[in-house]
Amino acid sequence: MREKIVYTNDMMSLESLPSFAFVPQKQIAEISDILFDIQQDKQSEKAAGMMKIMAEKLKVSGLSGCRHELGSISHARLIDRAAAADKEAGKISDSFQTLYIGLCKENVLLDTMNKMLEKCIAEIEEASDVLREHIETAQTDRTQLRYIELAKKKLHDMAISKTVALQGMALITDMTAHNSALTERINSLRVNTLVLWRSDIAALKASPDKDKLERICGIEDVITAAIANIFKQ
Repeated sequence: MREKIVYTNDMMSLESLPSFAFVPQKQIAEISDILFDIQQDKQSEKAAGMMKIMAEKLKVSGLSGCRHELGSISHARLIDRAAAADKEAGKISDSFQTLYIGLCKENVLLDTMNKMLEKCIAEIEEASDVLREHIETAQTDRTQLRYIELAKKKLHDMAISKTVALQGMALITDMTAHNSALTERINSLRVNTLVLWRSDIAALKASPDKDKLERICGIEDVITAAIANIFKQ
């Protein structure tokens, strides 16, 4: 973070007006560009497409298809199917981990930018107050009409920057809330449901049993539905 600037009269001369409070204005513009890039990147949409594909693969590679075949399917075939399901679960877990970390990092970045925007707004407000007082003083001197005109334009310019910053903060709030909700749903599947499912598959490999298979298929249905709907809520 930059050190706080104390605005003085010598910073508000006619020659200095173009650069007056320019640093926070420039920072607001840069943060706005970053927010735009994050929006255009559409990582969530890419991830949603990837997860839908995974949900479809899980329907094929999972064990639900064996639910009504336990009496007729061979032990070796069941073990092969369980191994395929376990492999698919590993891919899903790794993808969730990558997405989860990415969303958390993005939220940290968004929080940092939000704090920077807050500081920029405070600095612009302070600079605007000081400049208004200076304009009032200058209005007693008719020789400074040109200065007053440019100073008022600078005030208007800073007001626009403040509006842009406020819009950016509102956008950050929405993006952070969306990411937080998404990470919560992903984390629940990643650390609970998937882990439970894979441990049950391991038990099924050791001792095929109809009750174990039913349990695994029930969890598999939950995982498939959650992956397919995780980005819709």
